Formats: sequence, structure tokens, C-alpha cells
Amino acid sequence: MHVAQPLEDSPEVSPEQELFDIFDGSVRSASETLRVTKILNREFPEVPQTYVPSGIMPSSGYPFVALGSVVGLIAFVVLRLVLSVIAVIVVAIVFGIAASMDSGFIAIAGIIMGVVLALAAFVMIYIGAGVGMAKCLSYFARLGECRSTMIPGLASIFTVGLAQIIMLIIGMAFTESSPQTNKGLQNDGAFALMFGEAMLGALIASIAAWVTTKSDNESYPYCESCLQYMANSSYNVNPQSFVQLVSVVNANDETGIVAATETMAAGNAGQLQVAKCPKCPHCFVNVLLVHTLLMQGEKGVEKTNINRVVATLATRGELIRCD
Repeated sequence: MHVAQPLEDSPEVSPEQELFDIFDGSVRSASETLRVTKILNREFPEVPQTYVPSGIMPSSGYPFVALGSVVGLIAFVVLRLVLSVIAVIVVAIVFGIAASMDSGFIAIAGIIMGVVLALAAFVMIYIGAGVGMAKCLSYFARLGECRSTMIPGLASIFTVGLAQIIMLIIGMAFTESSPQTNKGLQNDGAFALMFGEAMLGALIASIAAWVTTKSDNESYPYCESCLQYMANSSYNVNPQSFVQLVSVVNANDETGIVAATETMAAGNAGQLQVAKCPKCPHCFVNVLLVHTLLMQGEKGVEKTNINRVVATLATRGELIRCD
């Protein structure tokens, strides 16, 4: 395993070579990783994408959004049930191990870990269900050529709320009819607990669903001139090509873009994303910093994944010569 040497300020190392050395896959110390991170943040700050959805919602898109909501509701219920079963099994195993411990301190630590794990599982259940539901809804929204971020986002929140209400009613009916549940205060407490869980879960899932539908909408550029989605392509590039692409794209240098895309080489420093309209020259280009920093920590090698857009522009498709 290659361990990186500190990047010393030396006249023998050019700033460009220093950037290239960052992507060599070395395992660095904590201080060196912090230094490298600062360099990457300074040289390649995140920028907003050039493509912004128009917000147009064609009349033909509403039936697809409605159908996506129905499919998404089913997906939400199924995912929530499946993830809940998995979470219950995992938490039960942790509590079982803690209960079997002879040492009181270890048992208490195991119980605390089980409680933390249960809370984390609760959050992850609703995030997973919300994301899965939103993916279904977004797929059908694209079939209806929906370019609105607001409509699918609101539909996803409505779908989450409806699914939670349905499951809450079923849960309350089951609790009411269960012979193990006493009437009175204990029953009221069970209802209050289920209601609170449903509301908190709905909030978590709604946030996850809104973020997912918005991200999906922005990830599929649409040509408003030709009224169709663009074709997406992506290319992993090496450090030299990545630095060159960032430079020419940020400078809107058309000649440089031609040269950079013709000579770029594969690697692990970044990614070029191209969305081309199949009918007209309309094209969107994003250059992403996609890299994993390796740091030697107390418990072994720790990974920090970086993935962000660092250069973007709208240009003519014929300038991109990477196919």
C-alpha cells in the first residue's frame, strides 16, 4: 500500500503537479488529508448546474403523475414493511446479545447501542421508503414529460401522507381489536404513540421524497426546442484531463473544449457528463470532481468520497468529441 509523503512547498513541484499528485490513491495522514481537502475545495469549488428545469407541466403529464403516485404509494408501503422487518430482526439480535452478556457494563453498553441502532433504523426506514416512492413517481413523471419540480414534489409529499394515514388507520384498527391490548389509558397511549410515529415518519419520508424528485428532475435535461429528453453520457477521466476540462469549460473556451474532449484519457480524478439533444446542437456539459481520499485513522484506512459539480456550461453538441 502506497503511503503519501507530505506535499511540501517546494520550487521543484509545480502547482499543477501538486494537483495531479492528489489523485494518486495514496493513504495520507489526518493532517495531510486536511491539507489536500483544502486544496481541492480551493481549486474546485462546487458550482450550480447550468441546466435548470423549465417548470413546464404539460396537460398530458398529470395522468402520469397520478399513476406514479399510485405506484409510489404501493412501493412506499411495501418498502416500509420490508425495511421494518429487517430492522426489527437486527435490533432484536443486538438486544439478545446484550442480554446474554455476563458483564453488567457490557450489557448496558449493548442496550445503549441497541437503542441508538433502533433510532437510526427508524430514520433509515422512512428515508428508504420515501426515496423508493419518489423514484417510482419521478419515472412516471418523465414518461409524461413533466419538467416541473413543484408538481412531482407536492405529489410525493401527498403520497407519503396518504400512505401514512392508511397504515395508521390499519394499525389503530388492529390495536383496537387486539385482545392483548387493554382498554382505557393503555389503549390511548398506544394510539398516541402510533400517531406520533406516523407524523415523524411522514416528515422524514417527505423530505427524502422531495429531495429525490428534485434531483431526478434536474438529472434528465430536456430540450424545450425539440420537445424531448436529451441523451446522457458520462466519462471517467484522469487528473490531467480533469484539470484541463475544468479550465476550458469554466472559461467557455470552445477551441479548448474540442481539444480536451478529443485527447482526454480515462482515470479516477473526475467525470465528464454530457447531455445532448439528438435532434439539435443543444448540449449541457458538467465536469464533476469524483474522487475518494484515503486517510490512515486509528481504526484503519478511512475513506472520504467527494462528488460535486465543479464546472458547467451550455454549448453546442458538435464541440464534444468524446464518442
